[in-house]
Amino acid sequence: MPAAIAALACAAVGITALTACGGEERSPDAYCRAFYTKAAPIRQGYIDANESLEQDPLSAFVKIVSAPGDMVVIFDGMVDHAPDDIRSDTEEVRDSFKEMQDSMGDAISNPLGALGGSLVRSLSSAGSYQRVDAYLNQHCPVDSPLAQEIIRGEE
Repeated sequence: MPAAIAALACAAVGITALTACGGEERSPDAYCRAFYTKAAPIRQGYIDANESLEQDPLSAFVKIVSAPGDMVVIFDGMVDHAPDDIRSDTEEVRDSFKEMQDSMGDAISNPLGALGGSLVRSLSSAGSYQRVDAYLNQHCPVDSPLAQEIIRGEE
């Protein structure tokens, strides 16, 4: 009987350890990695679209219109890795881009109203944008080894 209890205890410890390892890491390093892993390829897409602007203006326009959606993807990937001190700001920035993306259709029927709505949403989220920017600059500026490794595709 004691051997069965010991085996059960070992199994419980093993399951607990596996569950803990499988969770999302929430640290400055994981947050920065999530940012650059998503942002670097999207940024490259914008560079490529700019370079082919004269040959393919429609694709460049589509890329510009997709910007809010791209930003949602970037920040959505960061939320799961955000430490407590930046998590709510990251969620606010993501949600702000979601609202912008959702309201883009309104710009066709009411351009002035859509512009005003976007301005108000941006201003109401400005503090979160500033705090996320400051956090990224403090923990992983673009010239950091981590950022450069991901940007160059060496990861």
